[in-house]
Amino acid sequence: MVLTLGESWPVLVGKRFLSLSAADRSDGGHDGWDVERVAEWPWLSGTIRAVSHTDVTKKDLKVCVEFDGESWRKRRWIEVYGLLRRAFLVEHNLVLAERRCPEISERIVQWPAIVYKSLLDKAGLGSITSIRFLGDQQRVFVSKDLLKPIQDVNNLRLSLLDNQDVSKEFQALIVKHLDESHLLQGDRNLVGSEVKIYSLDPSTQWFSATVINGNPSSKTLQVNCEEVKMIIACIVMGQ
Repeated sequence: MVLTLGESWPVLVGKRFLSLSAADRSDGGHDGWDVERVAEWPWLSGTIRAVSHTDVTKKDLKVCVEFDGESWRKRRWIEVYGLLRRAFLVEHNLVLAERRCPEISERIVQWPAIVYKSLLDKAGLGSITSIRFLGDQQRVFVSKDLLKPIQDVNNLRLSLLDNQDVSKEFQALIVKHLDESHLLQGDRNLVGSEVKIYSLDPSTQWFSATVINGNPSSKTLQVNCEEVKMIIACIVMGQ
């Protein structure tokens, strides 16, 4: 199996997404999109599981996705820049955004949130994007101008200790980022590690494997998978 990834932004595999299509409009998509009611648009969300190639600017880019609320068996390839696609947003990184404190509603605080970045915008979003505050499941739409970069990760981590759910999610994101970095580099330190590989075979979703070699020069990992009785070279970075 070949898993093709890239640097921090082009890494689409495993990311959450928001998709907007004219085909999903109840009015047939003949009128313009009212940005004032962006939260009411027929957004579809899910997770990207595979990509056709790593260049996100190519107009023939396709992604294999699992939609929220659907069985993984209904996963399918969609065209990011398809004729009826009006917007396609992918989670990007962590930022700070203003919100009311969950514990004290009268207090306004800066809260860590995952911001989405637009690959496609034909709906007129402009400076509007989607964010999800850590600890919350609901997404909100805000102006990018209201978002601030996180300057000090360590201080932010300490400030979140009182909120266990948010602190746990924040720590998980840091670990995920570090794991991705090791995978992308074909790190030899991963030898002996157990990994799970997403399968595009219709009979299974994931299979387990053990890393048996790493090659930083070609940025590849070689794994032994007992489930398929073969050795698979997993290319974790395309050329």
